Amino acid sequence: MGSLDANLDVALSLSARVLRENLLKQDVLARFVFVLRAIEGYSRRDTSLLLNIDDRLCEWLYVRTAKTLNKNVESFETANFISFLDENSYETALAGD
Repeated sequence: MGSLDANLDVALSLSARVLRENLLKQDVLARFVFVLRAIEGYSRRDTSLLLNIDDRLCEWLYVRTAKTLNKNVESFETANFISFLDENSYETALAGD
């Protein structure tokens, strides 16, 4: 699945709309943890204190959300690529007639 840094790079390279849509699919606490840490730049300790959760839970939610966002991006890219191939195959087939 890749390192946390790689997962974060992929997640944060998304357009704002796609990132928002994917974050809204996460549970509320995971979404808060991810936004505070990855986007707002809070430390794990500050995030856990702010949300009144254990440091380990904070880290687990952060890593899980980053991996989930990365997985969603990979699925989205695969679906778009398949759609692209289908459209081009159809156009190629029409050109051959």
